[in-house]
Amino acid sequence: MDDNVLQRINLFFKANNITNRRVADIIGMSETTLNSKLNGTRGLDLDTLQKILMQFEELSPDWLLKGKGDMITQNINQTNEHGDNINAGRDISLDKSVKSNIDPKYVDKLEKDNERMIQEILKLKDDLLKSQQTIIDLLQKK
Repeated sequence: MDDNVLQRINLFFKANNITNRRVADIIGMSETTLNSKLNGTRGLDLDTLQKILMQFEELSPDWLLKGKGDMITQNINQTNEHGDNINAGRDISLDKSVKSNIDPKYVDKLEKDNERMIQEILKLKDDLLKSQQTIIDLLQKK
């Protein structure tokens, strides 16, 4: 597998604070085997790559394989077994070592988008609390 693909996949995991142990658990592989594939000791095979792309839907295949486009695909809503969005409130801030490997304009855009979404989430939470209080007030009047 192309060294650039290995670099990009490791960058994605680092940018999202995802450990190799967690990845190995998610894709059903031993951490030792995954480590040797991600550090280039063993080849990163198509099956492993496919499992990673299937489990991390937000990871853009075009970016990973070709280096084209954005790292994260747009409009991905991951949900848990109850249908709740599990991305809400997730801290995706990047540490300095990761930022130095990414185009600063892209980092700025991500940080602005992240801040905008956080504000949106806070407003929605506030609206939800107000609605819940209205329901409680109505129920108490009965």
